Amino acid sequence: MVTPPLLHCPRYGDTYCNGQDGLAEKHYVYVLGNDLPARWAKSEGLRIAELGFGAGLGMLATALAWHTGGFAQAGQTLHLTSIEGHPLPRATLQDVYHHWPELAPHLGWLAMWPAAGPTADLTFSPVPGMMVQVLVGDVTARLAEVPAGIEAWYLDGFAPAKNPAMWGPAVWAALRRQSAPGATASTYSVARVAKDGLTTAGFTWAKSPGFGHKAEMLRAYRP
Repeated sequence: MVTPPLLHCPRYGDTYCNGQDGLAEKHYVYVLGNDLPARWAKSEGLRIAELGFGAGLGMLATALAWHTGGFAQAGQTLHLTSIEGHPLPRATLQDVYHHWPELAPHLGWLAMWPAAGPTADLTFSPVPGMMVQVLVGDVTARLAEVPAGIEAWYLDGFAPAKNPAMWGPAVWAALRRQSAPGATASTYSVARVAKDGLTTAGFTWAKSPGFGHKAEMLRAYRP
């Protein structure tokens, strides 16, 4: 894997992923941070909600883990709902993805992705047995459309200080309202707003070692 350049977002003054290996970072923080492979082995799929589709690497890390684990072959279905306020252009996503050859067989959905980025919701299947819905728009407005019974949350959306709406009261209210019993959440952020918000949503959080140069991340569980 050739190390990709940092993909910078001028709107929020932040980057979409780790500059060393963004795909591995997403796998570590979200797939492993929510203990998904072990849970998939004991379930019929799980419902995942992602706050911030970004460059799509969180979704693709999940798709790879699902596909290589053979879970769809057991007749299971995985649902991932992602909210994105500012979808990236198709060419930008293609530039990011060519750094990971293992993604090539799972990019057929890009043909549905408008060149300038979608302005309406999209639903697609990156790998067999997995359905992805991208809700385009403001997170506060679209949270109510995330299905009930979410079993794992990917809390992304740039650093809280740079994109506070993705870490605001509406988010924590949705986690409280739309989480299934035993739901988990994970995030690269260890900011106070993330800790307090998770507590407000009824989750118990703990710090875990972070990915790469990042010392810590948060993993959370709702009884």
